[in-house]
Amino acid sequence: MAFKKEIKDTSHYVRDDIKSGNFKRFYLLSGDETYSRDLDFSLLKKALMPEMAEMNFSEFDGRFMKGAALCDAIIEAADTLPFFAEKKLISVSFSGFFKKADEHFTEYIKKMPESTILIFKENECDKRLSLTKYFDKEGRLSEYPKTLEGLRRPILTILAKNKKQIRPSTYERLIDKAGLDMEFISHELEKLIAYTEGREEITIADVNAVVSDRTEEDAFALTNAMADRNKKAALDALYDKLRLGTNMFGILTMLYHQFNTLLIIKEAQAKGISNEELAAKLNYKPYAVKQRAEAAARYTFKELTSFINDCAVIQEKIRTGETDPEFAVERLIIKYSSRIKAEI
Repeated sequence: MAFKKEIKDTSHYVRDDIKSGNFKRFYLLSGDETYSRDLDFSLLKKALMPEMAEMNFSEFDGRFMKGAALCDAIIEAADTLPFFAEKKLISVSFSGFFKKADEHFTEYIKKMPESTILIFKENECDKRLSLTKYFDKEGRLSEYPKTLEGLRRPILTILAKNKKQIRPSTYERLIDKAGLDMEFISHELEKLIAYTEGREEITIADVNAVVSDRTEEDAFALTNAMADRNKKAALDALYDKLRLGTNMFGILTMLYHQFNTLLIIKEAQAKGISNEELAAKLNYKPYAVKQRAEAAARYTFKELTSFINDCAVIQEKIRTGETDPEFAVERLIIKYSSRIKAEI
């Protein structure tokens, strides 16, 4: 499997339209950088909100209404003419229409009343679908991937609102410690702003003193997804780390450490050693040991030992140039995220 294609950050499309006041009839905000996506979705709704909103605004959530029922409800609302207003706004979250084609809905929007505006918020979209292509061509497809550059705008916006400044080196240290989850970063920024009360600049020393280190937990997120046999989540965690700048050899070393820890915990528990004792020996918090013990329980001793041996073999092949690092690590992750094992 080749390295996942980088998603272009087009989140500025929505903000550009809000700033100019020139709006489209169709909007799709998609991506896993949920902080900026959700913020822009709220700002877009506010900017597009029609007169007499209680009569001319409808909102739907695909987590509570799905499939044909959701499709029919949206169409019924869209077909209703606006009441003493020029436009009607329909907001839809997590429909799933942009992952699995609904041809009935795709055909409908081509003849939807021009007085209706549709905005969608999704976790992901398939650009091959005709519905996605239609939104991209006739409206706005605004994507919000988790990238270093994509995080810069919301971080600097929060700091500017609080009259704080940060140097590029400090920003890099913040991301290095906090990771790519903007929701988590926003909480850490609140701590930094309070900690640096009375001065403008946030320094590397401030970041080191205040910001929680997510590196270990992010590493475990990949391991835990593999233990859950969730290939998609495991590969997504891998690609997140690559976007953060971690190289494949570093990821392989991290996985070796993580699975070796799982084996140590599994062996210790077999001998009757408690989680509290393990936490002290491994320098982990008790909840972290509990998490890893649960992950270890989903593997046999043979599987854990086999993974560690596979890591050592791949490390040597990478070192000698016998294998492509990206290909080898992806295959390793897929193998140990699958219920049926294949030789690598």
